[in-house]
Amino acid sequence: MSPGDRLWPYKLAPPDDLDPGATDEPVAVGETILRRRSRAARRALGQFWTPAPIAELMVRWTLQDRPGRFLDPAAGPLTFLAAADRALGPGLASCVAYELDPALAAAARAHADPARCELHHADFLAGDRTFPDLPVVCNPPYTRHHALRDEVKAGLVEWAEQAFGFRPSRFLGTYAWFLLRALGAVGPRARLCFITPVELLASRSGRLLFERLPATHWPRRALVFGPRCDAFAGVDATAAITFFDPPSTRPPAALLLHAWPGIKALLEWLDDPAARAPGAWGQPLPLIRGRRFETRPAPPPAPAGRRPLLAFARVTRGTATGANEFFLFDKARIRASGIARAHFVPVIARARDATRLVLDPADLRALEARGRPTRLLALRRDQKLPPPVVAHLAEGARLGLPGRPLLSRRSPWWTTEADEAPPILFTYLSRGDPRFVLNRARAIPLTTFLALWPRRPTAGLPRTTWETLLAAALNTPGTLASLERHARAYGGSTRKIEPRELEQIELPPLDRLPAAAADRLARRAEAWLGERERERRRDAAAAWETELHDELARAGLHPRDDPPTVEKDSAGAGAAAVAGPDAARRGDP
Repeated sequence: MSPGDRLWPYKLAPPDDLDPGATDEPVAVGETILRRRSRAARRALGQFWTPAPIAELMVRWTLQDRPGRFLDPAAGPLTFLAAADRALGPGLASCVAYELDPALAAAARAHADPARCELHHADFLAGDRTFPDLPVVCNPPYTRHHALRDEVKAGLVEWAEQAFGFRPSRFLGTYAWFLLRALGAVGPRARLCFITPVELLASRSGRLLFERLPATHWPRRALVFGPRCDAFAGVDATAAITFFDPPSTRPPAALLLHAWPGIKALLEWLDDPAARAPGAWGQPLPLIRGRRFETRPAPPPAPAGRRPLLAFARVTRGTATGANEFFLFDKARIRASGIARAHFVPVIARARDATRLVLDPADLRALEARGRPTRLLALRRDQKLPPPVVAHLAEGARLGLPGRPLLSRRSPWWTTEADEAPPILFTYLSRGDPRFVLNRARAIPLTTFLALWPRRPTAGLPRTTWETLLAAALNTPGTLASLERHARAYGGSTRKIEPRELEQIELPPLDRLPAAAADRLARRAEAWLGERERERRRDAAAAWETELHDELARAGLHPRDDPPTVEKDSAGAGAAAVAGPDAARRGDP
């Protein structure tokens, strides 16, 4: 199937909540989308708008401060054309614009001068038209591959093989496909400027993509928005602007922005990073093709007396079912299916379902009463399957589940990884409230969690006491500050950490505490681990940490004299600094 054979690429149905015949200005339609459309719908369609100063920076660099024509593959409310008018003068720039949303396309058609804006109400990824040497400015959808229909991804892979001679991963995000399609449309000499998640440069799939593309298609510059300069508040991704200038022979350079210095300073840095030192507003980063792109310095070594988490526990990912809608059951669905409860195990599916630092059976019952799925169908390949299970599996086969990427690698496809529940859970992608949860419900965690498997406790200490002590120490201010040093910032207060990175956070030498002191500390921790109110929980954890250090000092152990504290959430401060008073409004996917 060629890209031109399809019209609507997303699994979510085309939006029909706005009148496509309305004649509002494009910016007004964009504002209406932010007010009316649900966050989930905007996320699925990748609809959020570029702040005005960022749009102006991108246009000025791409057009080299000269009037000209450019390609905008994801035009939205024509933000880049408006930025060109402000930067270069009204009416001096023009564009070829693609927009898929019916209401936005209608507004652009009604108000944009056709001589300046060649508008296509179409999916840019589906076209095969070329625009040789036309510069590109684009803020593509941030949507991940899950949002695209399977046949769309298959068609894109086939197209890329014809255009570039290799088959990219079907798991590339939509933003990567927009970049590939733009590179194929404009040829090897045009400038391109894209806003994407930093994963385009930092992930393994992104590195493999660029290694297969010609070296001239490696970005010449990259600006990464650090947590203190968060241009897109509410987006669960670290945004980066990538600048492609294939004819240039200058060495690549990247910058982590701590503050927005203004367009003039950034244009000077983009022209010559060596001549324009960023000072306090930015930190230079290496940008080397074929090497992992890191947006943060290596964390410092563990303070004297502290040890990595790996010394106390190993970390794995949560369970990936491959089809949550098939394997997860709530109480009503179990009853309707006729499948005996013996074929299910407890499950915790979302981080926000575990609000305390202890998850016990009563919490699962409360979730079940609210209609949340709390049971996972856990079948073994060697067991005899009763008729209700056979019927359910037949329905899964009819829906094509055995062909899904993860399930197709299992034999048989309906087996799960739910063998054992980890004693401690960690919220994998946390927004200002990272927490380690003592899993007394023995629930199987899904991939929104990381799983901690404590090593054998100190001699004479019961396993449950050791697990409580470890969970308490993990939730103290000192440990959470260590977590902040190892985690990756993904916009505002959102932090993400991988299993190997989590294993490197530092803890006091808990295993060297005398058994009596460890037991005493574990019993005191019980009082605040179950606390629901976040501020009270944090205060109690800080006080408990002081007790822990006192016990360690009495035992002759000094892990750290002054444990650091975790700063409270300041999400969104950077967004206001970047946007300024004239910024275009944007949503949060």
